[in-house]
Amino acid sequence: MSAPSPSYGDDSGTDLSSRRQQLDYIREELLKYRPDIHDEELREAVSEWLIDASDVPTATAREYISSELTSLRRDNAMRIKPGVRSPEEAFPEECSDCEYYGSACPVLTDTTEVDRRNRIMDQTQDPDTLRYLLREYAVDNSCDVLLDRLEDLSQDYGPLLRRGQLLLMRVENIILHDDESEAVKRAIANEEALAGAVSREELDRLKNGHDGGDD
Repeated sequence: MSAPSPSYGDDSGTDLSSRRQQLDYIREELLKYRPDIHDEELREAVSEWLIDASDVPTATAREYISSELTSLRRDNAMRIKPGVRSPEEAFPEECSDCEYYGSACPVLTDTTEVDRRNRIMDQTQDPDTLRYLLREYAVDNSCDVLLDRLEDLSQDYGPLLRRGQLLLMRVENIILHDDESEAVKRAIANEEALAGAVSREELDRLKNGHDGGDD
């Protein structure tokens, strides 16, 4: 079966790197301004966004999957061996529904499957193809945990980025209210830095004294 043509949405390799940069930028700016936000509703919205943003995987697919599997293997034997009296001692709870629970995890203990996964990781450069091949690998090995981790990378985080940009514009407009031209200048710079995450219509509303939030 051939891999599908890459679709460059929010989960493409390029966008993963861009997403990391954009999220880091917004996070740093909001953390810098947060102590000066006196509007409780806005402060709560900023805090909520910061929490949501902290849950987003910002590593590349290769880095993220490697880290997650290493963590599973480090904390669990992932196979029954002498001295292990029950599956709970060797496997994490999230593996309890797996057909290999209580025997041996092929993804982490079968040399053939470990080598196969390493070849996929080492030889596949295109991030979309990499995720596709890893999904096939996870299905072949009945590994729902790996499928879940891959799903983490496939979420559409565009709305989160847009919400963060709008919050940043609102915060700047309030904190820099004594110099509206400066607020607008910063908003334009943010728009350019975040690759057009906010539309010109929304920017115009800011210039006209509106924050672009919900009615």
